[in-house]
Amino acid sequence: MAVELVFVPSAEAVPAERPDGRRYVVTDESWTAPADSDVLALRDLIVQALAGRDLLAEAMTRLDAWAAGTDVVEASTIDGLSAWYHRRLHLWRWLHERLAWLAILDRLLADGEVASIVVDADEPVLADMARLVGSTRGIAVEVVPGAADLSPASRAAPDRGPIARLRRLPDRLRSAIRRARIDRRLRRLAAEPSRLLVLVSPGDRQVISTPDGPRERNPFLDPVIDALAGSAVEPIVLELGGSTDGADWTRLTALAGVRTLPGELLATRFSQAGDLETKAKVESAVVRVRSISAPLPVGEVDLGPLVRDEIVRGLRGAVAGRLRDLPRMRRLIQRLHPAGILLVNEYGRPEWLAAAQAEGIPSVAVQHGIIHRYHVGYRFPDRPPQLILPSRTYVFGDYEARLLTGDSVYRPDEVVVAGSPRLDLVADPEPDAADRAGTRAAVRRELGVADSNRLVVVSTTAAAVLTRFGVVPALGRIFDHELDRVHLVVKLHPAETDGKRYERLIHGIAAARGRPAPPLTVVQAIDLYRLLAAADAHLGSYSTVLTEATVLGTPNLLAAADAGGDLLDYAAAGVARPVSDGADLLRALESVTSAEAPEAAAARATFVREHFRPGVAARRIADDLLSAFRGAAR
Repeated sequence: MAVELVFVPSAEAVPAERPDGRRYVVTDESWTAPADSDVLALRDLIVQALAGRDLLAEAMTRLDAWAAGTDVVEASTIDGLSAWYHRRLHLWRWLHERLAWLAILDRLLADGEVASIVVDADEPVLADMARLVGSTRGIAVEVVPGAADLSPASRAAPDRGPIARLRRLPDRLRSAIRRARIDRRLRRLAAEPSRLLVLVSPGDRQVISTPDGPRERNPFLDPVIDALAGSAVEPIVLELGGSTDGADWTRLTALAGVRTLPGELLATRFSQAGDLETKAKVESAVVRVRSISAPLPVGEVDLGPLVRDEIVRGLRGAVAGRLRDLPRMRRLIQRLHPAGILLVNEYGRPEWLAAAQAEGIPSVAVQHGIIHRYHVGYRFPDRPPQLILPSRTYVFGDYEARLLTGDSVYRPDEVVVAGSPRLDLVADPEPDAADRAGTRAAVRRELGVADSNRLVVVSTTAAAVLTRFGVVPALGRIFDHELDRVHLVVKLHPAETDGKRYERLIHGIAAARGRPAPPLTVVQAIDLYRLLAAADAHLGSYSTVLTEATVLGTPNLLAAADAGGDLLDYAAAGVARPVSDGADLLRALESVTSAEAPEAAAARATFVREHFRPGVAARRIADDLLSAFRGAAR
């Protein structure tokens, strides 16, 4: 019998009276199918379809192989800036998502019964992959309107009358006054000798416990900024994306923000009419990219045309904006005449590296998060002129240095092992038993954890593709069990926006199985290290928290979602115990004791020694910068 495969966003979208010959799939990965349901849950399909696959490695290998067979680096280059190196990290995740959907479709179509597919328009990637597969197998595909298409427009027409203009007058006056203050600050800072321009992003701030209470700080750059205060290259901070409004203004006018400038200056003070004249250059690059004919075969389909289309979208979107800003960046650098620039996430900001290079000043970067063998922001197969790397990259440990100089294209003189500035912010990385007990009691009290329950911290990631196809399926298998005396604390990534999915996941599993859900707390604005110090164990995958828990000595449990989930070989190093289901989790918790076993302590010491140079990293970085820039100040 011919079957129609219907993808719906939720179980509520499945009709109560279903016609024969329709097979439904709920695409909410947090949804759990009851035992007696004939509706398929996406999460179950992910586990089945991706078993044994390492999509992180596969996506990187396929993407780089495609690029190696083309001239995409040169074709997408405009004014020395290649869209390929701007978009490669995005395309890696882009391809990962499509490989996952193709594997799921392959499983669903394996019996040969499906004659047609219906996809909700709110799942555009699934729709694209279904069309590709359908065209090769003779399966009709229909894309139906999603919730966003059906919702009425709610945007009101702007009031452009004289009353509205009068109402806006105080806002305009306030903005003018604030910008005048920033202009005075800019003039004052520009009059100083050559300093270090530090690029920060509001999204990188984390809650850090200090003697004066919790504060939001950039854990990678603020310690270095503090260490350089009052020096010959005392930093000038540019807050990327920052403005003279709201919370940004509050930071700018605080005592700690007197040397900070908002990123809006690029548009308000350093723009010129010619900056917008990039369309012809972009369209010329679009023509060159569209001429690339190399296929990117995945099974029976070719993703080559879609990769080209995605690069074109990047050229016309984000890359066009960066090209517009590149001369503005150069003018700002010329005005401030810094000795160099310091940043993190440099692989996502190649235009800043290009601006520094064009102005003849060095760029230096601090490692952000973890560097692993699949991190395409750090791993490159070759080094053409369009690949601009920092003059110096400060990494946390010897492992990272070996990866960059041995498995990537960095020269040894471009990499310095400095340690982690984030660890400098830990008041006491190895507190005594009394201090740890006090922290444990205080945190448990704040989070409402009962004395009889084990506190398990669950870390997540901001990468949507890893969350959907890795983290949630792995957690779903573990939480599909009665977790006696376990209180789960889900610690969201600082850039993550949807904490509700974990509530749906955990409460939905319990409801489907007819048992109470374990106590659950979802947090984001909390000191991670303080939380880990209070935990009985940490459960993570695709997360830097696995490394941080190792440093603090918190027992690590690895929720390995697929063959590539153990990014730094935590299990092989003996610093994390893999758990595949709830029974594994409970057994691991039962084995946790207050005293660390000698072999575990030795494994942890070896791992930490490999990944973190001991000592005060920020001071080491500051001293190295002062030595490098000696004589640059004028």
